[in-house]
Amino acid sequence: MSSGRYFLVTVGFLLCLQGVLSDYTVNVLLNEFNNGQGFLADGTHCNDFWFSGQGCNIQLKIAVDFGGSGNVTYIDLGNVTSNANSIIFKQQTYGAWVNPSSFPMPGQYSGFSLHVTALEAENGKSIDSFQTPFINGTQINDFMYFSHSRLDGNLEPTMIAFAWFVQGNVSNPPSTSEPSTVKPTSPIPSNPMDCEAAFLANSLDESQLVKIGLTNGQVAEVFCEYDSKTKTVQTVFQSRGSDNQEVKFEEQTYEAYKNPIGKAGPNNNYWMGLENLNAFTIGRGMVYNMTIITCCNNTPVVFQDYYNVTVSDAGSGYKISGTGTYPTGLSYKTMLQDFGQSFKTVGSWTTSPPVKLCNIVQASGAQNSSGGWWFGNCVENLNGHYYPIEELEPETCAIDDTQLSSTGPGIELYNGEDMPSKIPMISYTRVRMAFYRANGKGITHSTKFCDPPVNPSGGPSVTPMNPTDNPSGSSSTTDTNPTDNPSGSSSTTDTNPTDNPNGSSSTTDTSPTSSNSIPSTTDTSPASSNGVPSTTDTSTIVFTMFQIAASMLVLWVVSVSFVVSWNLASAEHGIIILLTEIEVSGYLENNQPCSPYTELGIKCFPRPKICIEPALYATDDMDQCGVGSYIDLGILNNTNDFTFSENAQYSGWRNPNIFIFLGSFPPYYIIKMKIWNADGTNYQPIGSARWNLTTDSGPKPESLPPSGNIKKLSFSWDHYPPSIPLVTSTPGSTDETSPQDTTQSTISPGTTPEVFTSSSAEP
Repeated sequence: MSSGRYFLVTVGFLLCLQGVLSDYTVNVLLNEFNNGQGFLADGTHCNDFWFSGQGCNIQLKIAVDFGGSGNVTYIDLGNVTSNANSIIFKQQTYGAWVNPSSFPMPGQYSGFSLHVTALEAENGKSIDSFQTPFINGTQINDFMYFSHSRLDGNLEPTMIAFAWFVQGNVSNPPSTSEPSTVKPTSPIPSNPMDCEAAFLANSLDESQLVKIGLTNGQVAEVFCEYDSKTKTVQTVFQSRGSDNQEVKFEEQTYEAYKNPIGKAGPNNNYWMGLENLNAFTIGRGMVYNMTIITCCNNTPVVFQDYYNVTVSDAGSGYKISGTGTYPTGLSYKTMLQDFGQSFKTVGSWTTSPPVKLCNIVQASGAQNSSGGWWFGNCVENLNGHYYPIEELEPETCAIDDTQLSSTGPGIELYNGEDMPSKIPMISYTRVRMAFYRANGKGITHSTKFCDPPVNPSGGPSVTPMNPTDNPSGSSSTTDTNPTDNPSGSSSTTDTNPTDNPNGSSSTTDTSPTSSNSIPSTTDTSPASSNGVPSTTDTSTIVFTMFQIAASMLVLWVVSVSFVVSWNLASAEHGIIILLTEIEVSGYLENNQPCSPYTELGIKCFPRPKICIEPALYATDDMDQCGVGSYIDLGILNNTNDFTFSENAQYSGWRNPNIFIFLGSFPPYYIIKMKIWNADGTNYQPIGSARWNLTTDSGPKPESLPPSGNIKKLSFSWDHYPPSIPLVTSTPGSTDETSPQDTTQSTISPGTTPEVFTSSSAEP
């Protein structure tokens, strides 16, 4: 066998070995449960007074089935409705279910389904019980509407809507991130790289302060939030609380935000610093997700999660990148999202959106009270002025309008609220922004974060985790990262020694290994039961040598990939799409009319979702979106031909919508569309298709013959950055921007690009 074949076999074996040893986490977000007109499974109404508008008191129980055996454990959500037949879920806790919930699992992801049981809470009678269609192992992130037909065919079905996102060990996942733009960095310092590494190396089991090492050579002290139930830990990089209120985030300059602000702690005002955020998220071969929790007094209000989050370097303005599964927070879009924006203060503002159009800044009579943030949607800022609970409405943390003129809107995060004042006008009294490893165990949101802190002065006192020297070499039970040990004597908890001149053993060298495919630069050598490989343990030595060789091989592969990716990622490109019209035939995929009452003038209730893929990431699988996720446009009521408004929000789609990617400009984009008919609680597919949108000669019309039940998709589009200036058109404003004079395209799916028709009953 040639050396090339040996190389391929070895690489394949390494990848397989990593897959076996890795875990995955499925994150499930419940969106909606709907019982239509409020019937029980036996055909009677939930409430005897239904004729006067009384509804159900729905108790839900949900289980996640990973093996398909049906042997599952249900999670009781409690009463999710009171006198109502449906619920739109928020990101909060329902009984024993935290929405969204994370389910860490061993092995490789192969799919899952949900088991749902709905009861009338007043009498325990059944409303419905069912299992959703199995979601296969290639569906990494998406959302589903599932209608379950009950045994009594005269009853309308029940419907559940949910979204999911899988992290960790997945099989042939779609590409959900741009080509790497990571630059070579200096070696990681000897401190642990994050809280997960620190807790693993030192067998820690409670929340505490830890010093971590970064690729910029700095050591940062952070608070590690530990969940004893799930045994997971998060690295807190920003927090707001009632302690050290003398730290005024809103008065800091752009230069100040580059460095740490305040002191880390469970209830402190703390900022890790932009330079450290860049060094933490980029250049270490580790992908991080981000979680945000906010509290009003001692009550949890917001739980939000984001995936593959990075902060770029100073040269690009410390731009934050990531994705979310819900159009709130940093993923909420007015004209722009916070994601994709550079970090700004009023004094450093040079990019879009214009500062005079930014509501969260303009709401303050004193703009220097705005602090710094990745201002994009301009309805939130977690670095604003801290209002103690005594200055707020105690139940809701609402701000008094009279306070805005001097101190500004406060600590705000958009979570789907109606905003008559153009900003939420709620200032949270406690906030935590934290990172956790994407390929780790995931996290489960805990409401305990909002409990009054045990140590109001700033958290537990902990032993320093980075003594710099131990000249005597004497035994120490708390020296967790000595840099030298001249005498070489044993240290019982030396977790990362950098030198040992005489070669004597360290009894518990437990430095963690990196859990993803790129080896961490921390010490990863396996130890025998006494801490070092025995000279007579041949298998251990062979395995150690194999690990070293394997690591070198993986590093070589990564280096080659890096060079290729670096060349690909030399530019930023994108596309702006302004939808104008969608037309459907009036029929479902099964050739039945959308409504049995068509003769009475009842039409379809289309619910489209759209995916945009650049050519580099295009996939033939209609269940996958090669970059990011499908975007839900919501329900278009009683129409077969819908005209979109400009500068309007359609569920997860902001019209126009901007898609930005890294890499060379592609010759074409793929547009995928799947449409369901939302007839009350009965969701049935209308059809699906994909189109090639060529971009080689700039914006131009597309005209293809119709196909199936999707008759037309019309829109205006332009390159991003736009080749045609964006002009003002928002009603009541002369400043906001939207695409105008862009090329009008009417695309009907045809035979030149391949057209797909859904063959699955599941959405």
